[in-house]
Amino acid sequence: MKIDDPKTLKPVLPPALPAQSISEEVLLEKYAKGSERTIEAVRRRVARGLAAIEAPGRLADMLAEATRDANTLSMQVFAKEDTPNLPDALRELGRIGALAAIAHDSLSSLQRLLVYARATKGKYGLDVARISALARDVGELERIAETLQPRLSYLQDAMLGLINANQTNVLKALSLATIAFVPPTLIASIFGMNFKAMTWFDAPWGPWIGFALMFAAPAILFAIAKWRRWF
Repeated sequence: MKIDDPKTLKPVLPPALPAQSISEEVLLEKYAKGSERTIEAVRRRVARGLAAIEAPGRLADMLAEATRDANTLSMQVFAKEDTPNLPDALRELGRIGALAAIAHDSLSSLQRLLVYARATKGKYGLDVARISALARDVGELERIAETLQPRLSYLQDAMLGLINANQTNVLKALSLATIAFVPPTLIASIFGMNFKAMTWFDAPWGPWIGFALMFAAPAILFAIAKWRRWF
């Protein structure tokens, strides 16, 4: 039985489907907004949108501002000295994230707008070269906006980690104060009890024993904490 050489076999492709025109009802259902009821109303909105993006790189300027502010904030947060107020820095990061999100949403809307413009370029006489150039610019800016989001998320996680570290240092200081003052307070309370059975409290060496215990108890606790590497 002869087996055909796979290199000589050609894939059998299905016949290409003819181009199908898009009905006005489908276009209205997909692209009409608000009170738009006719194709002309959608066309006027598309024309206004295309005219709006003729402004020199408004969205590019927004993304450049967001990227610049994010880089500046990152340098301030991770600086070894002069660390900024972290809650204020976190609010500034929220502003940058909102700016990047607005730019990304606008680019997504423009992307859908250009898809519609391509679909109706022949009917309404739109400039194909200009639409293609705008589509490339919008796609590139959208990729920049998507790249900026992980950087902002990383910066947010780092700032929250620094805030948690500062809170841990505060709790550590409170713990050291507790170790220093709670044992002497307990010992002083014991020596302040007026029980008849505790006659050795009235002895001449009684107060000195109390003072020695007040100094020895925190010192022992500090030594244990240092040995266990609690601070």
